[in-house]
Amino acid sequence: MPHKYPVIHDLVCKAGERTFNIDHVGFSPKYWKKPAGPDHRIFYDGHRILADGHAPDNDPRTEAVAGARSVQAILEIRTGKRFDVKPVLVFLGWYTTRNPKDAPAWVLNEVAVPVFIKNDFREC
Repeated sequence: MPHKYPVIHDLVCKAGERTFNIDHVGFSPKYWKKPAGPDHRIFYDGHRILADGHAPDNDPRTEAVAGARSVQAILEIRTGKRFDVKPVLVFLGWYTTRNPKDAPAWVLNEVAVPVFIKNDFREC
């Protein structure tokens, strides 16, 4: 891709008894650089994100939730079916707190992503 976004191709998903795939998932190059050292944390309570106790200037959760709603609307228009589209924010190398069950987005590190996918996006 010319804009150099990382991409996952052919992501296999499961909803109930139905298995399907998403052809391409692109990741934004926006990121927060983690400071050196092991003791840096992303706190998430379902409403706000704090990096080492500080709120970002722009809340990435708001953008991710809006993007997921847009994808959900496009899928519904094109397929006539409503799909649960869950926004996921991944913080590479950071320790992330446990996500509340009713959180509108998931805030994870790279280690947690495969676990969430394996659990069919049901376990928060």
